[in-house]
Amino acid sequence: MDNVGLFLPTTYEFDVAQLQDVNVNTPEFKELLVRLYGNVNEIVSALNLKETGKYTLTEFVTGKTWYPISNPMVERPAFRIVVPFGALVNNACKQVPHGITVTPTFRIKIIDCVANRPQNLPGTPFSAVPIPYVSTTNPPEGVEIFIGGVNITICTTSIVTDWTQYTDVDVILEYTKQL
Repeated sequence: MDNVGLFLPTTYEFDVAQLQDVNVNTPEFKELLVRLYGNVNEIVSALNLKETGKYTLTEFVTGKTWYPISNPMVERPAFRIVVPFGALVNNACKQVPHGITVTPTFRIKIIDCVANRPQNLPGTPFSAVPIPYVSTTNPPEGVEIFIGGVNITICTTSIVTDWTQYTDVDVILEYTKQL
């Protein structure tokens, strides 16, 4: 079964007395080395499959892999980058370059974005809004996001909300580079 996730035993059993008395010229020692190499290989494989929770301003390999397309034997590695977007604008669109080299095989897999309104403005409580966002109480008020070949574009529509108060916006992009 291939979908059980990542599991490593918490202990590997070796007889310590046997390890101290082992003759390096025996088949038992060769078997011990094979078992040790196998255990190290399991640990390395597990580390390579682990998703890394690091969010940087430069391209970073996440540890995630996506299903194969062109070669059924090769899963596609995922990359992540965080793009500081700055403050939102009211009833307009703002563009910020993402800095990713886009090729014909490039694919965005995950867009994650939250706009934060810090509590540093008088009479303005902290709040955060996921992007994209559509107001259910003041439609068509909302925020949309679009990723192009060069820029990230965020557009706002405002009836009540002052989107310029949302000054802390990071866009997290996860993507693959090959098919």
